[in-house]
Amino acid sequence: MDQVKQNTCEINIGGIFINNLSFADDIDLIDEEVSSLQRQIELTKRAAEQAGLILNINKTKTMVFGDRSIENSIQVAGEAIDNVEKFEYLGSLLTWDNNCSEEIKRRIGKATGAMASLKH
Repeated sequence: MDQVKQNTCEINIGGIFINNLSFADDIDLIDEEVSSLQRQIELTKRAAEQAGLILNINKTKTMVFGDRSIENSIQVAGEAIDNVEKFEYLGSLLTWDNNCSEEIKRRIGKATGAMASLKH
């Protein structure tokens, strides 16, 4: 991951500059440019391979915040990565339009289920 961090651009979110969110084997790469994101993915794949890991292309997705589509598809080893409108990262649902209503409904449903199990 150090190689990825050193060779990529960062974006400013509320005064904090970031280019990825990493936790165990879950990585969320963030960029404002498709070409830069393509470079980040290639560096991540190379770093993973050097560590004896394999980037699972079937679990790799792109999402454009604020737009449903991406102009140019990102590719890994010549295979296009699916662009999605929502995905789950570390248990939280992220959507292209940053609408959290579906995530709130999901969490209320989980809490309701947990409370119901306590009654029995």
